[in-house]
Amino acid sequence: MSELSGLKRLIHQWGGGTAAFFTYTHFSHDLATGLMTALLPLVREGLRLNYLESGILVSAYTIVSGISQFPMGWLGDRAKRSVVAAIGLGGVGLAAIGAGSSPSYYFMLAFMVVMGIFGGAYHPSATSLLTGYFESGRRGSVIGLQMLVGSIGFTVGPVLGGFI
Repeated sequence: MSELSGLKRLIHQWGGGTAAFFTYTHFSHDLATGLMTALLPLVREGLRLNYLESGILVSAYTIVSGISQFPMGWLGDRAKRSVVAAIGLGGVGLAAIGAGSSPSYYFMLAFMVVMGIFGGAYHPSATSLLTGYFESGRRGSVIGLQMLVGSIGFTVGPVLGGFI
């Protein structure tokens, strides 16, 4: 019985079900965005892109996502953070599907920009939600776990893309 209570205490310390949910969503979000790097040779060949065009595809998401963190964080401070985070996750998912099914370079580029905008909505809102939800004694470990697993998702993207 003490083993079970020790496990419950450990799970509680790392945030329980709420932290597990946010950790999973961050993993999925960064996995979707990390796939582009691995699939770039296939995209380049399929759409007959040169190196500049393929680099612009990756940069479009990265730059727009970075820039959109500020206005989307501002929006998250004024709207309901959970709604902004959910819209960010849904938008990244839909834009990733759109990018994956794009028939041409310009459609894919547009979807990568849109994915970057929605990507900027998730990160500041999710971190802020977790900060407000957990007491200061557990906040750092919960946010650290969420960030770690998100980074693992971004790393798994190229590995998964290699299998594809």
